[in-house]
Amino acid sequence: MNRTKIGVVAMPFALVAALPAAALAADACSMLTTAEIEAAMIAKVTKTVPSSVPPETGCVYLLGRDKVTLSYFTDSVNGPKMSSVKDDPFMRGLSGPNFKDYGNVACKITTVGTLNSTNCNHYQPRLLRISAQTRDRPPIAMDEVKVLLERAATRF
Repeated sequence: MNRTKIGVVAMPFALVAALPAAALAADACSMLTTAEIEAAMIAKVTKTVPSSVPPETGCVYLLGRDKVTLSYFTDSVNGPKMSSVKDDPFMRGLSGPNFKDYGNVACKITTVGTLNSTNCNHYQPRLLRISAQTRDRPPIAMDEVKVLLERAATRF
């Protein structure tokens, strides 16, 4: 995967980072194929949307009312440093059937009304996150979402 270098431009009274946001977001969309998303979600990808909302970059795969979001922090130096679930404020301390600690990956399922969200974080060498959201149908299994995240991590 090609990485684009980040340039810094000095301006009076400010230092502005010229981030190639579109290039980074497109890069995020190359980490998973639509076929991989469709197999896990058992639905057709209708649109792929590169996304860059600093400090994160990612890709949103739309599947009708459902979606998968893959994201990472653009700045690897200043981004969050988590080596395991113990360092993760959103996963630390969770237990029960809606949580799994796989070692370098942790996943949880959250349900609010008719929205189910399966979220997994891959910790090392750099934080990579995925969320698989379904509406009006059961959540995607944590093991399925973990497999997607691990595939993306090999291309990161």
